[in-house]
Amino acid sequence: MGPKTSDELTACESRGQKSSSPVSRKHPHGDEKQHPLATVSEPSTADHDEPYRNDELRQRRTFSELSGSMRKPYSRKIFIACGLVVLPMLAFTVAIVWVVFANRLERADCPYPELCPGSHLLNTTSSSMYYVDYSAGRLAFISSLSATISFALVSILMMIYAYTTASELLQSTEQDSRRDVLPSPYQVSILLRVLNAEILVLMELGWERLTRIFWNKERSRDRSSKSSASALQRPILMLTFCIAASILIQAADTYFHISIDSTVFVQVLPQVAGQYRYSRRLAPWCINRQGPGSENNKYFWSCSLQWNEETRMISLANNSHINDYVLGPLKDYALHYTDEEGAEFAIVGAAQAASQLDWKASSFAVSTKCAAMERNTCEMGEDLSMQTFNCTKERSGIDLKGRMTGYTTQYYYYDVHDYLKNAEPFWNDTIEGTAASKEDRLRVTDEDANSVFHNPFRHINVVSLLSDDEERRKVFADDPRVWPRYEGGLDHLWLLCNSTVWDVTYTAIGHEVTSLEKTKSNGTMTGIASASNFPIGFFAGEMSMGAVAASTESNADDFIATYARHLSLINSRTLAAQTVTDKALLAQVREQKIVTELPAAALWVLVVANVSFALIGIALAVIALRAASEDVHQVHTRLGIAGLAAALFEGIHAERVVSSDKELFSEENPEVRRKVFKKVGVRRTDTGGSSFMVMEV
Repeated sequence: MGPKTSDELTACESRGQKSSSPVSRKHPHGDEKQHPLATVSEPSTADHDEPYRNDELRQRRTFSELSGSMRKPYSRKIFIACGLVVLPMLAFTVAIVWVVFANRLERADCPYPELCPGSHLLNTTSSSMYYVDYSAGRLAFISSLSATISFALVSILMMIYAYTTASELLQSTEQDSRRDVLPSPYQVSILLRVLNAEILVLMELGWERLTRIFWNKERSRDRSSKSSASALQRPILMLTFCIAASILIQAADTYFHISIDSTVFVQVLPQVAGQYRYSRRLAPWCINRQGPGSENNKYFWSCSLQWNEETRMISLANNSHINDYVLGPLKDYALHYTDEEGAEFAIVGAAQAASQLDWKASSFAVSTKCAAMERNTCEMGEDLSMQTFNCTKERSGIDLKGRMTGYTTQYYYYDVHDYLKNAEPFWNDTIEGTAASKEDRLRVTDEDANSVFHNPFRHINVVSLLSDDEERRKVFADDPRVWPRYEGGLDHLWLLCNSTVWDVTYTAIGHEVTSLEKTKSNGTMTGIASASNFPIGFFAGEMSMGAVAASTESNADDFIATYARHLSLINSRTLAAQTVTDKALLAQVREQKIVTELPAAALWVLVVANVSFALIGIALAVIALRAASEDVHQVHTRLGIAGLAAALFEGIHAERVVSSDKELFSEENPEVRRKVFKKVGVRRTDTGGSSFMVMEV
């Protein structure tokens, strides 16, 4: 037996069955049969009124009445569809908000205002930004999850909205006054594509309208006569609205990705100050050293000098420890500071302190301020091989005479000690005053030390210019403070310097001193710094290095400031060697992190877009539940590809009451056991087209 067409099979299946439809059509062979896609006839007035009244009652249902329909198949379907839209959107939104705020770093406020770093150490934060201690890539990935699925969820939203469309179609069919809003067969095809969220259909409709308006010059009244049925217009608007909501999420996610960035964030965290020993106090060996009544009286010699009664010579105390601060592991101890008056301070700071640590501490410091004598204000002797000089207070500001040595640096400390001084500058390094009466050395007390050691103490330094750069030498030669070279020497400056020893409290941020409170030290501390210069030659090498550093400057003012800074550093060496560490007063650490910088606007635009999309799903679900009924569910089941295929191939079976679109097909009915199964094929038609054909195999 050959294959049967779909019309023949439908006719065979419908023979002997009584049609319940009021409209039928004649088969070409004379048999009357029900067409699978039959047009519904106009109902009677009674038939019209009853559904209308039922519809009014259905529209008056409240939300409390919806709970009674939860057990209905269509209710479950609506709730599941709504959940598929709402739950992912809310979950992704909660996830991104939680990640941001769980890992958010507060703005870098300073725990101690006096230790607040400057902008070069503390990044400037903005209140419009979130700083998140979380990978920017991972954060962007989480934010993109909602954008990834939003387009796919549009089809679910349209499936929910299809209940409203099904209800409208059912009502319009049952009411005479509303039949003009029903869609045509072509419009039904458009409607099905729209309800299935086929985005291409919107492009086709838009292009078609543009063509009619601009190419065909269609008049306004012609367009209105050809306007789509309301049952089609609203789904089109809804699909456009849902796609726009999805595009909003895409745009928000794009903005999120573009604006997010990685940056260095500095957090300032308070520390337990006691664990950082950055303050200084007098060392126990100095405190416990013999005082009055001893030949080695610390209040006469200071803690930095040792007197040997047998050899009647002095030497530096703790010589090896001093070397640790000169060239050894503690050489980076000093902190430099310049006050408003131009004095150069060398502070006994913390050696090997971490660069990210800021602190406040008490310590000791030496400041030095130098002024250059005008050229040739001292009388120079005629014998160049033994160059002598004589300076008077009237001309040069100091009464001093002596002989030059020709060394790179020549220095002479005077007005340092009531009893001790060098014999004369710069040649004779004999220390006068060591022959002071034994009674004087024995009787000096702590109180006497304040007058024995002078604070400030004064010294003169003749420093040579060591640069061979012609431009630099010309600048210095034109300065009236630069003295010309003498036989065997170089161009040089004569510097009158004052050095002062201080008890200080300072703050250090990024190893730079930002504030300094100072009080003049007592005689004990002053003597430690000043008396160490009596053994001429110990710091001679450092003096020469100071001259080398100063000679790199391009003018005399900077030369003087640099050399004064080195003098302060040299005079602080023995202060460092005769003190020990103590607890810092305050401490904080600047912790640097690579964090994510996220504009607050980018986050909340994405949140609003996601939540709005979820609210659309909830709103459509509520509307669908209010519109849904058993009849509406039957129509909704057929507003899709499955319903269309069943109407085309299943005939009467597709018109049965079903709970899902699967039941529209007889092959899926478990009650029907067949040995012969339907198969769908295609065939060419006589008119050159093609049609489906149903075969039994």
